[in-house]
Amino acid sequence: MAKARRKVTNVPETSVTNTRGDQKTDAAQPEQIGEQVMEQPDPATEFNPAELERQDHAQGDQASLHPQTEQTHAESVTQRQWKIPEAFAIETVNARDNAVHLYRSDKDRAFLIRMDKNPNEGRAKDDPHPALAEIKAAGFRWSEARADGKMAWGKRWQDGHFHFAEEQEARKLVNKVAVLLGPVHQQEYIPG
Repeated sequence: MAKARRKVTNVPETSVTNTRGDQKTDAAQPEQIGEQVMEQPDPATEFNPAELERQDHAQGDQASLHPQTEQTHAESVTQRQWKIPEAFAIETVNARDNAVHLYRSDKDRAFLIRMDKNPNEGRAKDDPHPALAEIKAAGFRWSEARADGKMAWGKRWQDGHFHFAEEQEARKLVNKVAVLLGPVHQQEYIPG
């Protein structure tokens, strides 16, 4: 590949005195002084691999201050610690201004029922809401869940093992409780 060169004119400066006596410096025309031609490499077309390699090594010294480890995608994913909630919602039913949530807790080995608002608000203690009476009749007890430390209506799994039939019974109960709380607006089914 032919190297491209450009022509550079080197023109000396001359001093000129004006009519007021001030000295003024002007660059003389090349024709008057003469042209002096120097060859300089054109940076747009000039390529020197050795120079490029020296720049890479200089940058490499700075990069060593912050080493980067190259990992495959599989390695980076296995190093992540995914925090799965101990009690997770499997169904939510919205009724009037309240919502009933059904949770499955593997840590408690139980199903948990929670409501956004207490249905007994404004009621006498000896006259509980029919929704709460239905939950108690199904075998759920008010206690603190070990999974997240919050209070909930809980019922332990039969034999301490998860059974799909029990989950279906709990889902039916949640729907029944939501109907007792008021007209159902929306049901959110989360596959379990």
